[in-house]
Amino acid sequence: MSWDNSFTPVSTRTDLVDANAAADVNQLEANRQQVQANVEALKGGDAGVAPTKTLEETITELIQLQSASMSLKRSAIINGGMKVAQRAVANLSTSYVIGQVDRMAFKASGTLVSAGTLEQTSSANIGTSGYASKLAGVTITGTGIVYMNYRMIAKDAVNYKNGTISIKLPVYHDVGSAIDYTMYVNKADAEDDFSSVTAISDSGAQSIDSEDAAAFVIYENVSVGDCSNGLEIEVQAECGAITTKNFEFAEFQMNEGSVVLPFSPRYNGLDEYLCKLHFERKICDYIGHSGFCTSTTEIQAYVPYDFPKRKVPTSVTMSDPTEDRVLSTAGLKSPTGQTLTPKANGVVIIADGMTGLTAFTPITYVVGQNSGDWLDVDCELY
Repeated sequence: MSWDNSFTPVSTRTDLVDANAAADVNQLEANRQQVQANVEALKGGDAGVAPTKTLEETITELIQLQSASMSLKRSAIINGGMKVAQRAVANLSTSYVIGQVDRMAFKASGTLVSAGTLEQTSSANIGTSGYASKLAGVTITGTGIVYMNYRMIAKDAVNYKNGTISIKLPVYHDVGSAIDYTMYVNKADAEDDFSSVTAISDSGAQSIDSEDAAAFVIYENVSVGDCSNGLEIEVQAECGAITTKNFEFAEFQMNEGSVVLPFSPRYNGLDEYLCKLHFERKICDYIGHSGFCTSTTEIQAYVPYDFPKRKVPTSVTMSDPTEDRVLSTAGLKSPTGQTLTPKANGVVIIADGMTGLTAFTPITYVVGQNSGDWLDVDCELY
């Protein structure tokens, strides 16, 4: 067994750490090492070393260790490691857009924002995993500013109500000279509605040198007050007028307490699940879905989500509706129009423009005929 999510012992850190948090992290790492040693002994990987616990006891300890790490509230950012990327590359805009990396939104301002893409990179200049959100080839005239934004739903934010949080975000740019980054923490004025927010506080400007692979923006001991409607973290990079420059953001960390703890990645499968509570690209790949004819020209079908959603999604889009097909008792049909209605657990598709159907007979609906055809189901906070 390979354990990827070890905890960096606080004794190896050079920054100041709260004594209680230090004890928690060090104890977790000691427990992890004990469990890991027993796993290796059970596998027979350490010759002559007998396991001290049974397999069942070891599995129980693994579950307890994972629960303990989460109870520290030390991995508050979903997809902070930037590894989950369901969408295609997107273009930078003057309004927030979630690009290739899930949960991370970006925009830019200036006289003219004329170029830039929102990508995932696996060869980042910062962090340890190689993964980062990247703004590539950014061109802005005038007083240019690049923005990164992360929003936390009310049900998660309430865990930090009237407490303190600490945040760290490794960043990188190649503007050619030092620029100021500032981190802002806001709270939503209504539950899960960030159209109006109240400022909590900001980090003040932090100068980041060009091409500094060890740079980060940090904001510790932030008193958030009553943030139970939702939390927003925004980072602004005051880049000025630039041509084809690049920005990277990686290993986004937020935890409870007065100081930032070491970045602790989740298992990738858990991050993927949490991302898909907000957005799911359902790959259909010739899969048939049950339905019935509502008339001689129209059918209704139901496509379930692969993952539950945090609420009824606000929008559903389809990769190529012209590729959809209906297998009916009258043969294979090609609908000419579709209406997509998101529900709590799936999408209702009403398709029309066909002939020769028999009302109330069963059909099979196929979303697309090409490998990779998809349905996008969206209930993001933007």
